[in-house]
Amino acid sequence: MSDRRDMERAFTRVLENHERDAARRQERARRDAVRAAERAVPGAPRSFLVTWLLALLLGLVGADRFYLGKTRSAVVKLLTVGGIGIWYLVDLLLVLLHQQRDRWGRPLEGSVPPKVAWIVSGVVVGLSIVYGLVADPAGGGRAGGF
Repeated sequence: MSDRRDMERAFTRVLENHERDAARRQERARRDAVRAAERAVPGAPRSFLVTWLLALLLGLVGADRFYLGKTRSAVVKLLTVGGIGIWYLVDLLLVLLHQQRDRWGRPLEGSVPPKVAWIVSGVVVGLSIVYGLVADPAGGGRAGGF
């Protein structure tokens, strides 16, 4: 009877060791996969300041999305002139709220003091709207002098 108990204990130990080793191998494989994925992402993380300035000043032509590596949506944004301005505002808000990420899902690095970014963005967008209203008060004139 004691031989049987000894065999059961030995078998239990072997099984526990096997499960522990399998868990270690699985964890090691997961860590290796994460490291490989980190090495596979090209280039350095994108800058908040550059992305914000591109979104603010050249967002209607998709410059911010080209910078972030989102080429397809950048081309669509370029062809639709920033989604007739709506996509421009959405992207600008995403950048200001620190929700914009690059093509590989990495957050933007660095920052600008939030009040400064919001105030400058508000002034630029506000002046653009005022200029649009003053330059063409009828709202239906010739665009670009054509």
